[in-house]
Amino acid sequence: LDPARMLAFYEDGARKARRTDQLAVTDTTVAGAPAKRLDVLGTDGSGQTVVVWPAAEPGRVNVLLAGNLGDTKVLEALAKFAAP
Repeated sequence: LDPARMLAFYEDGARKARRTDQLAVTDTTVAGAPAKRLDVLGTDGSGQTVVVWPAAEPGRVNVLLAGNLGDTKVLEALAKFAAP
């Protein structure tokens, strides 16, 4: 697995979903590692966030999946990956 393929999987599903109203992919970092973030807003007002970044072990990928948490809670969750 690699982060780009993992993100493409989730992004493809969101683009094909009839209930997707808005979709954005942005660059970010998690614990100093480059990451991609997918934010999806549904027509019903629900939100989903997917963040992917490489794991320390080759061939592994970290993924954060969040539904209706909001940006503050997503950032708090991601910050835990940088904690000692």
